[in-house]
Amino acid sequence: LTADGGDIAALAAASEGWISMVYLNFKAYAQTGAWISGSTDIFNLIDQILLAPLSERQQEFLILIGITDGFTAEQAAYLWQQPDTEELLGFLSQSNAFITRNENGVYRYHHMLRQCVRQKFSGLPADRQAAAYARLGDWHLSRQEYIAAEVSYHRAGAWEKLLDALSIDCGKSLGSEYGEMLYQWSVECPIPLLREHPDAVLVLMHKLFAFQHVPEMLRLKEILLKSLETSAALTEQERQDYLGECELMMSFLKYNDISGMSAHLSKDMTDILEG
Repeated sequence: LTADGGDIAALAAASEGWISMVYLNFKAYAQTGAWISGSTDIFNLIDQILLAPLSERQQEFLILIGITDGFTAEQAAYLWQQPDTEELLGFLSQSNAFITRNENGVYRYHHMLRQCVRQKFSGLPADRQAAAYARLGDWHLSRQEYIAAEVSYHRAGAWEKLLDALSIDCGKSLGSEYGEMLYQWSVECPIPLLREHPDAVLVLMHKLFAFQHVPEMLRLKEILLKSLETSAALTEQERQDYLGECELMMSFLKYNDISGMSAHLSKDMTDILEG
């Protein structure tokens, strides 16, 4: 590779010391024999120089795997579901400095490449996006990475899977930093699905109380009570168990009033026994 003084000056001016732009310039020069000119949009350049020259299959692979923040070869194979994962990953990571692999075998896209492929992913049909995120959620759930699974299921609109994950984890992974996210899930989740998942509703109620979203907790209580009244799938013992859990949670609202809390529990226990 040779360049005269004018080329070098133009390269320095275009890159402004930005190593990513330098890399793209050299990549473009290797492909076309000319330095980049006329564009300072890094994402457009990534598209033109790193993605466009790839085969359609290679592009599809990069775009799909780009929904992760970091991935192993095993995870890539799980998401891709095709026998050529190793071949694709090997070629793309060796020919693209925007994809790195650390000592633990975790691959990562440079954030600019990741943003570029995610923009392309967002242009795919909605059902393909949902299927990809749901499968990513399945991957995380199989490894007991509950929050990552739930976030993926939410992106997929896979509400039943999200509620199942909440039930399995019992909300133990959800700290206060996830309070607003959990509240949004509760508000958005279709009511018929909430009625079919009383375990998940109880988890939501408990966490919403802890995160000081009491009005939403009370809304869920009404949904739960309605579902217990109408469900033909529950035994009487199961129904009473859910009622007991619900009333125990309601007693938390009186935690600053010990006598009120005791009276609430005593009344509810009497009602349950008499029922």
